[in-house]
Amino acid sequence: MYILQPTATDYLSSVFNFPITGLEQDWDVEFADSNRLEEFITYLENEKLSQEITRALIALIIASYNEYLEERPANPEIEKRIEKILIENFSQASDIIDFYVKAKNSNDWKAIDLLRKVRVIFLQEDWYKIEKHLRAGVDLLPQSFIDNKAGYASGKSFQDFFEAREYKLALDQLEGLGEINEASKEFWQELFEAANLMKLEGYKEKYLNLLKNND
Repeated sequence: MYILQPTATDYLSSVFNFPITGLEQDWDVEFADSNRLEEFITYLENEKLSQEITRALIALIIASYNEYLEERPANPEIEKRIEKILIENFSQASDIIDFYVKAKNSNDWKAIDLLRKVRVIFLQEDWYKIEKHLRAGVDLLPQSFIDNKAGYASGKSFQDFFEAREYKLALDQLEGLGEINEASKEFWQELFEAANLMKLEGYKEKYLNLLKNND
């Protein structure tokens, strides 16, 4: 099961004037609306939103699109817009997509073909694998890691570059954080794997040396 942050759902409920009661169990399903699907899509396309709000809105769009397909034939233009949104925001939506794709009754779900298609497309891309290794690196830092001010590396800068898909710059930030926080061998292994996928030979050599020194 996936969890949507209450601050994100409250924000979107205010934007779209949903009559929330605070007792909602499945916010995205309860407020899914096939007649407002294009409104939801357009809002996500045009607004700069936080990760959690984007994630909640994607869940709402998926549920609304499923409802849309239960009532009428597929619209290729709408489906193309949703596919683009899901691919561009896969890191935020992957657990939502996986929830539906792996559900026992997934074949009964009208939007399942689109979700399966997006999942296959994304998982074949190297950039998904790069993101996976960079996220794993962050998870291997101490829970209360400190920024590397001397090396101009910070958790915020990493996140900014990561969200912009500037993976080399994100890797630089993560490297600086690893240096000052005395990161583990497992951390440098994740950075090596990311550098390998990005074909950064100098970085690979550096991380191999760090791995040897951690033996």
